[in-house]
Amino acid sequence: MSDQKVALIKELKDFNYKQIYKHQKLLTYIEYVEKIIENLFYYYLHNVTEYQMNFSMYKNAPDKPAQRIGDYIERRQSAYTLEPFNATRVVIDYIAGMTDDYALKTFEEITLPKPIEFVR
Repeated sequence: MSDQKVALIKELKDFNYKQIYKHQKLLTYIEYVEKIIENLFYYYLHNVTEYQMNFSMYKNAPDKPAQRIGDYIERRQSAYTLEPFNATRVVIDYIAGMTDDYALKTFEEITLPKPIEFVR
């Protein structure tokens, strides 16, 4: 890259950090975001470590988030079988691809209790 393009990329990166990533309004939420991501990470790591590439286990998992990551791995299994299976890599890839809304929805699914249903 030319020096000019490198300088433009640096300027954009500096802007992003100042105006987006380190914006004061966002900093108040960082602790919550870290807890959400950490919970998602350990939830998925437990499932992926246990089930690995056993897709029938994911399909029969009791909760939807485990089923969905199984679908994700199955669709991308060629990428995850090039090297020895790495559950941590799979989970990081999966979480990195989540939108904010999807991460929040999934966090709610794995942390909030299901409503109690009474049969009459």
